[in-house]
Amino acid sequence: MTSGHHPQILIVEDDSLISELMKRIVEIEDHWQPTNVNSGIHAVEAWDNGNFDVILMDLRMPLMDGIEATKQIREQESLSGRRRTPIIAFTVMTEYDYRQKCIEAGMDDFIEKPGNIQKFVETIYKHLPDSQT
Repeated sequence: MTSGHHPQILIVEDDSLISELMKRIVEIEDHWQPTNVNSGIHAVEAWDNGNFDVILMDLRMPLMDGIEATKQIREQESLSGRRRTPIIAFTVMTEYDYRQKCIEAGMDDFIEKPGNIQKFVETIYKHLPDSQT
């Protein structure tokens, strides 16, 4: 990243072990700053109160899933004129119809869970503003 900006990454994951693993990976990569939440409802609230460069969104969570959270964030971006925040699905749900649901909801990319750490990091870099790989 340029000009000393430390990217803000919102991690939305209801499994505490996976959430902690994702946080640790994000923390060691180029001074990225993670924020962890455990539901779609908390994701929408965190996005509303924060300024995130990328959101990593689990699909299946209690209370509100990642698809609905993404739809709400995209609707609020549209209504408020806020810049579009890249949202990356991070899920075990890899079937084609789930990928289509992610795209239709407004997600920008898709990472398989548990997946490859290098691909995970590269996918985040791809969506960071002014990214350098």
